[in-house]
Amino acid sequence: MSQRSDFQVQILEKLGAPLLIAAADVVARQKKDGQNIEKQEAERVAELLNKAVQASVNLAGSMDLKDSGAQADSVRLALAAVTGQLVAGQYKLTGKMPNDKDIGRLVKALEAVLTFSDNFVPATDNTVRLENIEPGAILSDENQINIQLVNALVPVVNIIASFPFGHPENKLVQEVASKLIAQAATIQKSLLSNADGIRAKQAELNILKALAALYVECHQEEINKLMAMDEQARAKAMEVTGGVLPMDPVWQAFEIRAGMIEVIGKSIAQKGETVVTAGTVTPTPPPQQEQQPAPQEEPLPPAKTEPEENEGAFNPMGFFKPGAKPTSEDNNEGEEL
Repeated sequence: MSQRSDFQVQILEKLGAPLLIAAADVVARQKKDGQNIEKQEAERVAELLNKAVQASVNLAGSMDLKDSGAQADSVRLALAAVTGQLVAGQYKLTGKMPNDKDIGRLVKALEAVLTFSDNFVPATDNTVRLENIEPGAILSDENQINIQLVNALVPVVNIIASFPFGHPENKLVQEVASKLIAQAATIQKSLLSNADGIRAKQAELNILKALAALYVECHQEEINKLMAMDEQARAKAMEVTGGVLPMDPVWQAFEIRAGMIEVIGKSIAQKGETVVTAGTVTPTPPPQQEQQPAPQEEPLPPAKTEPEENEGAFNPMGFFKPGAKPTSEDNNEGEEL
C-alpha cells in the first residue's frame, strides 16, 4: 500500500467512519416513508464534516501550536479526527445537527481538557499524527500529546455535554478530567513503578483512556436512573437540590470499578514478575537419583572388565578402570565394611 493510500484509509477510519455511523443511526431513527436514505445520509455526513472541521479550526486557534506549515496542517487534520468524534457523538445523542453555538460550547469543553496537558512530558517529534491519535507506542511532541489527551477524554466531554446534572459544563469537565488524570497517575505508579518518564506518561495516557470509558458508563447509568423516575419525583429531586444534582453516586460507582481495574493490573504485574524471577534466578535442580550416593551397607561388587560405555545410563562403578588394583586405602575401607 502506498503512503497516499494508507493516508486515505486513515482519514476514512478516524474521521469518515464515526461521522457516517452517527448519520446512519440518526437517519434510521428519523426515517420517513418516501425518503431517499442514501442521499440523506450523504448530506448529513457532509454537514457533519463541515462542523468537525469548524470545531478543529477553533480548537487549533486556542492551542499554542509549536509547528508551522505542513506540520501545522497535520495537527489540524488530527484535530479534525478528534472533533469529528465529538460532533458525531453529539449528533447521535441529540439527533440534531450542532449549530455554531453548540460547536463553541464543545470547543470550550475541549479547551478545559487542554489545561491538563502540562502533566505530560513532550518527547521527540513525530509528524505521523493521524495514525497516532490513540495512546500507543509513540509519544511525540507537545502537539501530539495534546491531541492524544483530548482524544482520550472526548467520550467524557460528550457525556457531560449531553447531561451535566445541572453543573456548568466546563467546570464539570475540568473536575472530572482532573480526577481521572490523578487516578491514572496513581494506578500507573502502582503497576509500573520502575518505568522511566516517557514510558510512564505513555502508560498513563492508556490508563486514562480506560478510566474515561469507565466514567462514561457510570455517568450514563446515573442518567438512566434519573430518567427511570416518574416526572414528579424527578422534578422534586431537582427542586430540593436547586437544579444541581450531586455527583456522589457517579463517583462511588466509578471508584469501585477503578479499584477493580487496579487490583487486576497488580495481579497481572505480580505474576509477570514471578515468571521472570523464576526463569532467570532459580536454577533447575539435577535429577534426584544422581545426587544419591551408593548404599554403604552392601558390599561393593567386583570390578567389571567390560568398557564403561556398555553399562546403562547409571553405573555406580563406572569410576573404576578395568583391572585396577585396590590401594591400601581401598583395603582399609573394605575392612571397615
